[in-house]
Amino acid sequence: ARDVAVARFAQTLSTMVAGGLPLVESLRVARAACGSVLLEQVLREAETAVSEGGSLAACLSKSPLIDPVVVDMVAVGERSGDLEAMLGHASDAVEEQVRTRVDRMATMLEPLMTVAMAGVVLFVVLAIMLPVFDMNRLVH
Repeated sequence: ARDVAVARFAQTLSTMVAGGLPLVESLRVARAACGSVLLEQVLREAETAVSEGGSLAACLSKSPLIDPVVVDMVAVGERSGDLEAMLGHASDAVEEQVRTRVDRMATMLEPLMTVAMAGVVLFVVLAIMLPVFDMNRLVH
């Protein structure tokens, strides 16, 4: 969930900066769009620091919520003057990480679900067959 919020923040900030909105205003919009209360607090602090002339990457690096790769990409974007492109790349990278984790979790859950379903089927079969065996024993 954290990485999804970071990806949403990076993509929104990239779009706002590419649209010509000032960085402080773009941060305000991206903060509202991220969907994470913890990340909103980090972005609020970053917004204040940027409005006072600080570096966005320096502010983001203080938070354990934001992946260091994203911070590095923001720093490169600030230095090169192509922040919106680097934010887009950062968003894509984080989304790919999330996709990989979800796929890995689904792969791990598949055998567990198979075993659980086998247990349910066994329970249903036993619930039906045990009374039949008991009746058969009473007849003989």
